[in-house]
Amino acid sequence: MRLLSLTCLVFCLMFTAGAAWADSIFVKPVQSRGLSADEEGTVNDLLKMAVGRESKHSLSQESAGAEATLSGQIVKLGNAYLFTLRKERSGRNTVQRELKVASFEEMDVVTSRLVRSVLSEDSNVAQVDEVTEQETKANTLRLKSVRQFQFGFGPAWMSGLRAVKPASAFSLGYSWSLEQDYELLTMFEYLSNPESATFSSLSLGMGYYFMRSRHSPFVMADFGYGWAAVPTGCEGLCLAERWNRDRASGWGLGASLGYKFFRTSTVNVSLVGRYEYLLDTIRDEHPAKTTVKLVLSF
Repeated sequence: MRLLSLTCLVFCLMFTAGAAWADSIFVKPVQSRGLSADEEGTVNDLLKMAVGRESKHSLSQESAGAEATLSGQIVKLGNAYLFTLRKERSGRNTVQRELKVASFEEMDVVTSRLVRSVLSEDSNVAQVDEVTEQETKANTLRLKSVRQFQFGFGPAWMSGLRAVKPASAFSLGYSWSLEQDYELLTMFEYLSNPESATFSSLSLGMGYYFMRSRHSPFVMADFGYGWAAVPTGCEGLCLAERWNRDRASGWGLGASLGYKFFRTSTVNVSLVGRYEYLLDTIRDEHPAKTTVKLVLSF
């Protein structure tokens, strides 16, 4: 009997302590633009129900004794709604979250997520049964790819070809954007210097943009096939010196670092530094090239 009484006392103390430790939350009437009075009342009820489902918080009927206040604002955008929920607490920073609702029928799902997010101060609180229709479509719809031609030119330097003087570099390419951060590029690049050394390549590369702003730095890695040639340097009478050349051809690896300007425009300008290494050899040396190009994309 004493054990039963002691057990009951412990549970009562735990329940009382849990209620005492729970934060009391007051819910202000939601402010809206485009909602009817009945819809506003529905959202207010959903907010109070969502607060009541949170075990670490309790619903307060008066703002005076509440430790935190929730205030919501809804703006109608066509057939969708933008729901912003804010938690204000004295002595602490305001916590604010927002979600877009494709239809009013999904307001209960979004309300639960927003209340849990602002109360826990964690933005990643979605559960498997709270995915909205808009988010489902966003995961299945394809983004339209931006396709552009590229033309680049600039100085270049060769190594492994016994070429001392700088070369001129020209390139033609075609790119496809993959989402907003990645780019796929196929490119032909040709180098020639006054010493008749040449280096050309055809490559396929993948680039990554560090920012989604108007101007952004990027990196790119590519893989392709290259051709390099240099005169043999024959002495004396050499009627076909142009054809007496040491040649190499084979797979090559490249890496680029650049900065693209005016990404939001239909015409972009980039400054790109690129290094390419040919896996084949000429006289036991691997041809390589370093280019600095101004690239026009349109």
